[in-house]
Amino acid sequence: EKVSLADGLPLYKDSVLSGTFQKSELRMGDILRVAYDEDGDAEYVSLDTDGIDGPYMAQNGTWQSRFPINSTTVIMRDSQKVTASEIQTHDILYYSEALNMILAYTDKVTGIYKNASPSKNAPTTVNVSGTSYTIESVEAFHKLAAGGTFAFGDTVTLLLGREGGVADVLSPEDTGDIVGFVTGTGTEAFETALGESYSAYSLTLTRP
Repeated sequence: EKVSLADGLPLYKDSVLSGTFQKSELRMGDILRVAYDEDGDAEYVSLDTDGIDGPYMAQNGTWQSRFPINSTTVIMRDSQKVTASEIQTHDILYYSEALNMILAYTDKVTGIYKNASPSKNAPTTVNVSGTSYTIESVEAFHKLAAGGTFAFGDTVTLLLGREGGVADVLSPEDTGDIVGFVTGTGTEAFETALGESYSAYSLTLTRP
């Protein structure tokens, strides 16, 4: 059934009033419920985000054992229906039990890990090459936090999830992708989680 909804209706997320409905904020796999008044007009909408399992980075062809999928499970990769064999290593995956659907995302960002907020000890957002990204998973948190895999000044590849946040992190060499062409070099100052200053070699890249 096709339903037309206008922006601006009261929006409930997980039973809590959280603003107004905007179609542009919907993501593939969201479950939307519409309440109607006695005249049959939409009164408010409710967005159910529970029951989404993920994010999970696909690796080594073993991702199917991660979710309770079956022969009727629909697989969507970047909004296109695909077969299981088309899921690739490093895709970011989610599973909706209510929809019996796998949601796969392929967006990546490569750049210099410049900063973390509010701190590297407990980051909620990170700055990579001048752009801030919200951390979306425990795996990404551990890799980007103090004592993790990546330090300020490292070149990182962020794997982005369904909300555009950081679902996982790799070294660019691990992805097998061409990062770009070197258009500038130099050194840049950074700080450790303890406030100690150091410098690291940096590159300016232009993507092909």
